[in-house]
Amino acid sequence: MPGIVLVDEEVPTDGATVTWNLDAEKLNQLANNFDYEQGIADTIDVTFYAEGTLNGAPAQAVGTMVTHGARVPTTPEFSITLSELPELSDFIANPTDQFLVDMSYISGGNPFMGQGTNDPDNGAHVNWDNSGNQWPEGTAVSDFPAIYAVADGYVKTINTWEPVGETNYKYDIWYVFAQKDGTAVRFAMSIEPSTNPGDTSFYEPFIVVKEGQSVRKGDVLAYMYLEPNKDIGPHIHFSVAPEQEEQQAPAIFTDALVEAFHDNWGIFGFDRKNNVPPSESDTRIPPCMGYKLAASENPFAASASECLK
Repeated sequence: MPGIVLVDEEVPTDGATVTWNLDAEKLNQLANNFDYEQGIADTIDVTFYAEGTLNGAPAQAVGTMVTHGARVPTTPEFSITLSELPELSDFIANPTDQFLVDMSYISGGNPFMGQGTNDPDNGAHVNWDNSGNQWPEGTAVSDFPAIYAVADGYVKTINTWEPVGETNYKYDIWYVFAQKDGTAVRFAMSIEPSTNPGDTSFYEPFIVVKEGQSVRKGDVLAYMYLEPNKDIGPHIHFSVAPEQEEQQAPAIFTDALVEAFHDNWGIFGFDRKNNVPPSESDTRIPPCMGYKLAASENPFAASASECLK
């Protein structure tokens, strides 16, 4: 039979049926025997010749079959280093349009509460309320709210079990997304479900990245565990943290994201003492990511700021 023999192997038969299993790797090997332009050879015509016996008599067969998806592309591994990351100050002119969670799921929030507020806190918050049991017992990990990388970077530190408060435990992800004159700037997330699962490995499946892993903007880093019937206690405490400096206001988002975040603050969007009942005299916080900041809490300048977007 004319042509070039690419595959010569025993193929099992079952009566009049010939079964020839070619996996993707073998099809890719076939594709490599042809001249084609750089790219994906996704269709190959394969001519076959078979001989053997049929009902005890010698038999021969010839035919053609078309294979699809013969050459399967691989996704290049993404890798980024500190020197390739933007300066933190670049986010003033080029803020990110990726928030750390989906706005539609959160039930409250507040900006970084600076030293000039009534209740200072070195991180902004996004809050959830699962009292309606939107995420019931048995919910798959990937069906809980996703937590995203807000910019390209690489994972610096992961803690899978950390005490918070008197009885609860949390998990943390800190990843490097910018630099400050060659010093790493981390986006710090303290993921606090406000519960004690009683198992030091419980949160591990909720973290889908590893230390040292490079991530792209929008990649899922983790999922937010929400205890069934839990009220508005669960939250993520987040900030930016240049190495060797205090945590600072995460003022790196577009104005549109800041406004959308502000629309979801609810009862947390007021400058009041913690655990003090709301009153009509409470000051509503304007849209910003850092409120009444001291100079050390401002990521962009060594000066205080009343309302840093």
